[in-house]
Amino acid sequence: MKALDKEQETLRGRLGEMIRLRKDAERRGTDLRSRIAAQLRGKLGFSNENLAAYGIKARKRERKKPTTKKQIPPSVTPVSSVQ
Repeated sequence: MKALDKEQETLRGRLGEMIRLRKDAERRGTDLRSRIAAQLRGKLGFSNENLAAYGIKARKRERKKPTTKKQIPPSVTPVSSVQ
């Protein structure tokens, strides 16, 4: 029984080490992806549609709202009631 308990503790230690290594690899991968995306955006432009081929969302182009001319309401003249 002691041998099995010792082996179980050894395996738990290895599991913890493997989890730590996996998380480190994930962090490095995320960092590298961000760097590559930044480089592509710098080379191609932030709103370039070709970014989608690399899995990067392009910025949407801002559309300016058309300016609306203020319409002056027709002048209302009071009607006098003459009888």
